[in-house]
Amino acid sequence: MGRDFWEASRVIEQALDAIDHTGDTRMPDTRKIAAMNRARGLADRMIALAAVYTDLVA
Repeated sequence: MGRDFWEASRVIEQALDAIDHTGDTRMPDTRKIAAMNRARGLADRMIALAAVYTDLVA
């Protein structure tokens, strides 16, 4: 069984806060592109989740 919304959102927030960006500029371009694609994919999922909760409120 999955986590409830509040537990999962805390985990997501903690994970985002834990990212160390100090080495980002030294990342090879292919890894930067992969990181960009992963971040955009996750952002799309978060936007969809926000839409679900917006619909529930509306």
